Amino acid sequence: IGISLLASAGVGALNATMRNVLRVHPFIVTLATMLSLKGVNLVMTGGAPVAGFPEGFAFLGRGRLLGLPFALVLFAVLAVAIGCFLAHHRHGQQVYLIGGNVRAARLSGVNVERVLLLVYMLCSSLAGLAGIVAASQYVSASTGFGQNSELRVITAVAIGGASLNGGTGSVGGSVLGVLFLAIVYNAFAMSGVSTYWQDVVGGVMVLAAVLLAQAAAR
Repeated sequence: IGISLLASAGVGALNATMRNVLRVHPFIVTLATMLSLKGVNLVMTGGAPVAGFPEGFAFLGRGRLLGLPFALVLFAVLAVAIGCFLAHHRHGQQVYLIGGNVRAARLSGVNVERVLLLVYMLCSSLAGLAGIVAASQYVSASTGFGQNSELRVITAVAIGGASLNGGTGSVGGSVLGVLFLAIVYNAFAMSGVSTYWQDVVGGVMVLAAVLLAQAAAR
């Protein structure tokens, strides 16, 4: 687990370096890294799932703490911790400043490259942790896990009020976006509607959230 988290942080550091040094657009950098790592995974595993984990590993995804699923407790603790970091820590406030206006942040004395390195490493480490919890739930790992999850993440945070242009948004809003999206997808499953319609509704919700955000900004 420790090695996996370090590797995940290393991916974030690589993305931040390419963004900071080579000045490549962040979306292109992260998309290229994602596709490359998917290819590496397929080469290493031959497309076959990885199993044989010890029983204790299943606690992360299936265990319970104080009567609650451990994964839910972990999610809540991380949401509160990162929410407090963004709201009350100096670097957290700088994240909003950089998202709103990179040039203004740099002229204000903010070390933009260092803050972006921190953000990219934190983001990739959390993605790695999510993958570990998913592997724990199934007591196996597969290259098929997490397919299209990046689109669902974008949908959730857009619904939660985060601007895709940067500078605004909150962890609390993103959590509400995740819950709303989970309720919608669960309603599809319980009503027997084809799961293919989930992507249609997800795309419409992203577009609606962006349009509403732009209207509110105006």
